[in-house]
Amino acid sequence: MLSKLLKYEFKSTGRTFGLCYAGVVAAALLLRILGLLSDSIGFSDTLPRSVVLFTEFLTGLSGVAYAVMIVAVCVITFLLILQRFYKNLLSGEGYLMHTLPVRPWQHIASKLIAAVVWTVLSFFVVCVSVLVLCADHTLLPGFVQEMAELQRAFAAEYQIPLWLLCGEFILMMLVSLAVSILQIYAAIMLGHQADKHRIAMAVVAYFVIQFALSILMYALILMGLFVPEGIWFAVGSMLDSMGVAGLTSTMLLGVTAANVVLGAIFFVVTEFLMRRRLNLE
Repeated sequence: MLSKLLKYEFKSTGRTFGLCYAGVVAAALLLRILGLLSDSIGFSDTLPRSVVLFTEFLTGLSGVAYAVMIVAVCVITFLLILQRFYKNLLSGEGYLMHTLPVRPWQHIASKLIAAVVWTVLSFFVVCVSVLVLCADHTLLPGFVQEMAELQRAFAAEYQIPLWLLCGEFILMMLVSLAVSILQIYAAIMLGHQADKHRIAMAVVAYFVIQFALSILMYALILMGLFVPEGIWFAVGSMLDSMGVAGLTSTMLLGVTAANVVLGAIFFVVTEFLMRRRLNLE
């Protein structure tokens, strides 16, 4: 049933994101063409000054349009993450969604997976638009060659593949993204327990969670002050023996593991409130 929910989710949001992505790439392509045209006209002494100024004006206007499209993609991605969860599961549409033979965790998982996929795609499309705007025929071959040389030098220096660290970094970022979305879901569910002003209470709940996490972080730091020096010395010796690459890998995996635990807590809280304390409008 989760696959059917995902199919419905992507179908419901695909058109909006598709139009946004096409708009970003088109704006980048238009800016690139006008920029090249403006450069070529600028070196011409035969064209009237008005033509040069008009071309520069169009180039500047297309640059503004490109920036607006990037901001629009970011804002729409964030708003749709909120809107799809709140409107689809907690407003009037929730009466229909919760009559389906689907468990609450499947609803949450489908929203989470779709949100992560669209966020990653939005970032990828923005990167592609930058390449459309700036790339030339030497960029890709040069990039591949530089990466190959960097990989060889890194492996020779640190005895660990660079792609492994890159993979761990990407995994950490994906998990962190999922945890950030789950924190929003948990805050929405907590705010939805109120009888009035549920959106405002969800915002308050989000900042309360963020404040509690900050307090927990400071508490862990303070607890570290009471750890015996012998333990710190042993830990420091172990970290020194790992080397820079090993230490970086350990830190990435540690942050990922901590985020997995935090995300699991947010997921359980959201699922419990949706299953036991659902309070539809």
